[in-house]
Amino acid sequence: GIMGLYNKEDSCSPSCVPTVFQSFVDDRHLPDVFTICMSQAGGKMVWGAHDTDLVKSGFKYSDIDSSSMFYTVSIDKEQIKFGDKTFSSPSLSSGIVDTGTTLVVLPTPVFNEIMKELKANYCDVPATCEKDSWAVDGGCASLSDADIARLPVFQIDLKGGVKLELTADEYMLRYTQNEVQIRCLGFSPMDSSVILGNFLS
Repeated sequence: GIMGLYNKEDSCSPSCVPTVFQSFVDDRHLPDVFTICMSQAGGKMVWGAHDTDLVKSGFKYSDIDSSSMFYTVSIDKEQIKFGDKTFSSPSLSSGIVDTGTTLVVLPTPVFNEIMKELKANYCDVPATCEKDSWAVDGGCASLSDADIARLPVFQIDLKGGVKLELTADEYMLRYTQNEVQIRCLGFSPMDSSVILGNFLS
């Protein structure tokens, strides 16, 4: 929204002014599509197309809910996977794709179940099951790459056959504090649907 990439159908608030993206598409006769690629080394935005040099495999698509004012996608079977565990909930029916959010936001009950799973089965990872556990909202700890490798993969399947997987190296955000590597949990609870944010901001 801040970058003018809002859906043109929802750009009438309070008056109908074309978005920056829609004006660009109309003026230059481009396809109504944009792609964003983000990495720890930077990113790239392409308007009117996509850059095949930035992907390791082909593209897969999941339909956007045209009745939503956000970029909303449907989650297959209303469930997510965390390692070998599957969590289901009606609140997992859809998710908002939002590059302006810097975490993956989960419905609070689902977030709590994932934290219970960590504390029940991953106590071999330092500080997971201790009183000051990192397995809480906003939790951080000094963890090695070997510690991180013992944590499970997080997976959401979108309708249309799109599988989104985050390894622990991706969802345990990396910071350096006083020359010490700190890893912070990249999930956050909220009483809402899923928000698929950008970890690399």
